[in-house]
Amino acid sequence: MKQYFFIVWMMACCVSLPSCGDDDNEATIDEAWKSANEQAFNDKIYDPAYTRYKALSNNGVIFYKQIHPGNGKRIYYNSRVKVFYQGALVDGTVFDKRDIRYDLPLHVAVSSSAANYNSSSNPNGYAAVIEGWSVALQYMTEGEKAEIWIPQELGYGTTAQTDAKGNVTIPAYSTLVFELEVTRIDEP
Repeated sequence: MKQYFFIVWMMACCVSLPSCGDDDNEATIDEAWKSANEQAFNDKIYDPAYTRYKALSNNGVIFYKQIHPGNGKRIYYNSRVKVFYQGALVDGTVFDKRDIRYDLPLHVAVSSSAANYNSSSNPNGYAAVIEGWSVALQYMTEGEKAEIWIPQELGYGTTAQTDAKGNVTIPAYSTLVFELEVTRIDEP
C-alpha cells in the first residue's frame, strides 16, 4: 500500500513542478513588459516635441504632441466629441483604430458625467473614455490631430484587455500610444 501511495505522490510532484516553472516565466514576462513600457514612456520626458499634461486626479501625466492644429471650438470637460483614432502599444502593435477613410467616427464623452450611453438624439450614445483620453481631449480643439502617450495608470492599469474571443489585445501595465483626430464637437 505504501508503495502505491509513493508512486501517486511522485506522479503528483512531476505534474506540479512544470506548472510552477510556467508561473515564474509568466511573472518574469509581465515584469519585463511593465519595465519596457515604463522606460518607453519615461523617454518622452526628454523629447522637446512632447508637452507634459497632468491629470486632474493627480494619478499621473500624459505626453502630447500636436500633429495638425485645429481651427474649431475648444473642448471642455463636459464636451462630447467625434474622433478618429489609432491605438498602439509601445512595440508598434496596433490594437484598435477608426480610420477616417473607412470608418465612422467614434462618439465619446470627455468625462463619464457627460456620457450618454443610450440617447434618443444619438442612438449610438456617447461612450466614456479612459482617463488619459479625458486629459488629452481637454487640450484639443475641433479639427486637431495629436499623438498621445498614456501611462498604464491613466489607461487600463493592471488589467489586461481582451477581444470577444478572449485573446489579450492590451496586456496589463501597457503604455498606450494614440493618434487622436477630433472631427466634431457636439454641444451637450
